[in-house]
Amino acid sequence: MFEFITLPKLIQFGRIILDIGIMSVIFYYALRIVRNNARTVQIFKGILLIFIINMLSKIFGLDTVQSFTEIFMTWGILAVFIIFQPEIRAVLEKLGKSSVFTSKSALSISERDNLINEISESVSQLAHDKIGALITIEAEISLNDYVETGTKLNSDVSHELLSSIFIVGTPLHDGAVIIQGNKIAAAAAFFPPTEEWLPSKYGARHRAGVGISEVSDSITIIVSEETGLISIARDGRMSIIKDTELKDYLHKFLYASEIEVEIEREVVDKAEERVTKIEQELRTKLQEEMDTTRVIRQFSKVKATDDNKGGEDDVE
Repeated sequence: MFEFITLPKLIQFGRIILDIGIMSVIFYYALRIVRNNARTVQIFKGILLIFIINMLSKIFGLDTVQSFTEIFMTWGILAVFIIFQPEIRAVLEKLGKSSVFTSKSALSISERDNLINEISESVSQLAHDKIGALITIEAEISLNDYVETGTKLNSDVSHELLSSIFIVGTPLHDGAVIIQGNKIAAAAAFFPPTEEWLPSKYGARHRAGVGISEVSDSITIIVSEETGLISIARDGRMSIIKDTELKDYLHKFLYASEIEVEIEREVVDKAEERVTKIEQELRTKLQEEMDTTRVIRQFSKVKATDDNKGGEDDVE
């Protein structure tokens, strides 16, 4: 049996495995590009439709249609690179910045548990007080370039420090906190905002959180200063999460679990209803203030007119 296992055959088998492995990596990242972006999904469907039309035109002998579709297929590779240029650049940045020994994997169990507790406690307090916050936890891709845009701290993570950073009026409240390992690497850091469409109720803080998740494998916790809702940005997507679920989510992220927290649609719907209700209350309050101001102005005018008349009567 072992007579047939020769060195040339082993080398050939190794080449086949390597070939399959490389193509698997290429397809994996290609699928990630398509999956993480709604716009690329539509473009991918269009390209797939052209291939299907080309195959059908060959089967049914539609020469004109075949020639037309082959023009697209001839220049298809160049078109793909042009259309998907931002997404391809993001993937290449991820590959270039990835490291085998990550900061989070170097943490001990006690350090990870302490990190989870401190972040969860701080975020819950910030959400309760409706203080806006942007906290990013580094994973495999280095965020050193973004650390340089902020103020370097290299401080231990504590809920007191995190909460105090984001208090309005403090020098570091505007921007993001970047956590590397169990240290706050920087505060007041700035991220590239996403170019994807987001509802108008999401401001610059949410756009920055989604933006950094598009170019790295980090997770970003966002607290809305208007509603107090907590959102998680990861892989170019943003989801609303309850403060009671945050600790489990961080536990799965920091312990590299493959099981992701499933956010129930009901929770998201209730959160959206809460945002809408708060927006309506704000509009109602603003309208009441405007009505009150208008009544005060009218009363002031009437009173001034009466005073003038009273003065004239006294003169007579």
